[in-house]
Amino acid sequence: MDRNIDRVFDMDDATKVRLNGDRIVDIGKNLERYDALDTGMFHCDPILFQWLERSMKNGNCSLSDGMRLMAKNGTFKAFDIGEGYWQDVDTPEAFE
Repeated sequence: MDRNIDRVFDMDDATKVRLNGDRIVDIGKNLERYDALDTGMFHCDPILFQWLERSMKNGNCSLSDGMRLMAKNGTFKAFDIGEGYWQDVDTPEAFE
């Protein structure tokens, strides 16, 4: 995650993160209160698959569903990239 929120090009599209210490307690694009942004990089242990199974609805789940459930249960730890730089580039405007 990145606390340098002002460096992001498209804030509306950014995935926001709410923290409690070094734990992510909520994550999503529509959070009104947030402390940092998701950089899209995750270090996942095999236990992630158990969280994905728990988050499954009607036979479907997404990585975001599993991560959100982990956050609600206090098992989603954040890693701050510090002064590292990243940018989500998925439009021509962001590329420029």
